[in-house]
Amino acid sequence: MEIKNLETFQLSAPLEIPFGWSQDTISSRSVGLVKITTDDGIVGWGEGCGGPSAAVVEDILAPLIIGENPINRLKLWQKMFHSLYNANLAVGYGGSAISAIDTALWDITGKILGLPIYDLLGGQIRNSVPVYATGLYYTEGEMPTRLLAEARGYVESGFIGMKTKIGGLKIEDDVKRVKAIRDEIGPDIKLMVDANQAYNASSAIRIGQKLAHLDLVWFEEPVNAQDIDGYLSVKSSLPMAIAGGENLRTRYEFQQFLSRR
Repeated sequence: MEIKNLETFQLSAPLEIPFGWSQDTISSRSVGLVKITTDDGIVGWGEGCGGPSAAVVEDILAPLIIGENPINRLKLWQKMFHSLYNANLAVGYGGSAISAIDTALWDITGKILGLPIYDLLGGQIRNSVPVYATGLYYTEGEMPTRLLAEARGYVESGFIGMKTKIGGLKIEDDVKRVKAIRDEIGPDIKLMVDANQAYNASSAIRIGQKLAHLDLVWFEEPVNAQDIDGYLSVKSSLPMAIAGGENLRTRYEFQQFLSRR
């Protein structure tokens, strides 16, 4: 068996209400997909190759894996990674491109073996997991009616908690916004905030201290994803947990963080 073909697809849909976070405001949502087909007609799908990542898939990675056995995922991952590593492309768009292909290869492997991927990753441990809602983005004219109605809706839908954005307003205005959400949902629902790398360490500490009385479970991405010293400074200065990692793409990046935690 070998990989016969690889295709990319770019999908986009307009939003009813544009929304934003600290770094951007968008009016549509987009996603990139990879479709890998074997010579036996088995198809695997992967996600994560939007925008420039699609060019990395098509121009750099696809020629490396066409004709290879799709079950040899580790060999193919290393081949793709090392093709990008020397040019410092293995993170960011390059990492997303590898991830999309890797996911599609897992999909093919599961179909060949007739097994769900969770069995290939070690098997089922539990029947359910607690779920929180990510939402409460910035929208024009949201305060207070629409924002608080959204927060109420998550509680009524049975979510154990919710996460809102900070970093897009002045610190005082963001604190008022988060307090309004906490007052609306009460003390028993978990509440988290996500700055999407909006601050330097001193500003992150300042808003974190002003939010501390609102019983936050965690403060996500307070500083630049690569600023380990900044993370350590924020962590040592605030009472809530500090979260991050969504913009780290490889185990090597994670290793740097974990070794200094």
